[in-house]
Amino acid sequence: MLWRTTDGKREAIVGRSFACVDPDCPCTHVSLQGVAINEAAIEGRVKLEVKSFPDGVEGGRPFSVSIDTATGEVSEDEGGTDQNILDWLRREVDGELLDYLDRARLRAKGIDIDVMAEPGEVEPWSAGEMQCYGSFYPHCREDLYLLDSREYLFLDHYCPEPDCDCGDVILAFSKADEVAPGRDVGAALLTLSKRTRAVDENAVEFEVHEAGSQELLRRLYRLFRKRYPDVSFLRDRQARMKSGSAPYRQPAQSVVSTKVGRNEPCPCGSGKKYKKCCL
Repeated sequence: MLWRTTDGKREAIVGRSFACVDPDCPCTHVSLQGVAINEAAIEGRVKLEVKSFPDGVEGGRPFSVSIDTATGEVSEDEGGTDQNILDWLRREVDGELLDYLDRARLRAKGIDIDVMAEPGEVEPWSAGEMQCYGSFYPHCREDLYLLDSREYLFLDHYCPEPDCDCGDVILAFSKADEVAPGRDVGAALLTLSKRTRAVDENAVEFEVHEAGSQELLRRLYRLFRKRYPDVSFLRDRQARMKSGSAPYRQPAQSVVSTKVGRNEPCPCGSGKKYKKCCL
């Protein structure tokens, strides 16, 4: 339920979401149907029959929209929606709502968003390496940002070492049609504490990977901040990475010591006997 106050009157949007049930379909859209209704009706004059929206609510303004859970774009479904309600929904869409709708979308397909990747599906990591959250949790929401008629993909990276208490986070942005190692626009580097809820732009270190993209990177970070005013979800993801990273760790390589005889060829490859070379 979403609330707003206009001219001293409170109004709410109440609705249900519907999504494609085909697990093999890559669509990221969710249909949201319901009504916009005033507070007085909700408090007693009208009984809300959620299962029969919009016909089950008298006096409300029905709506039916499609929300892209990746980009956050809100568009009218067939039948039309009042422009005022459409604008209202577009203002309300943020990362928290998109994450909620995407979880519902995957649930309709029978997919558990919290299932981690199989160890063989993830590149093994070693100490000191930052890892992408989406590598460990492949069903997490694809996060896209529209800027200047182009889509940019957001990927967050964390230190997966369980015993490391660092709060370092890398927020990388890539052109959605050019996602490849070393092809990203750049990254915002920040450090989270246990109480961090917002990170001001001036406290972020920007690392540009594409020449001339300093301002573009800053604009993308501002869009990220607008979608996620509260970045505490990054801490939650960081904790999940650390708690579940062990199966993906690069096995420690054992060092086998081989004794070389004095009269055998030196292992350095010089061609001399060991006793006359590296002994």
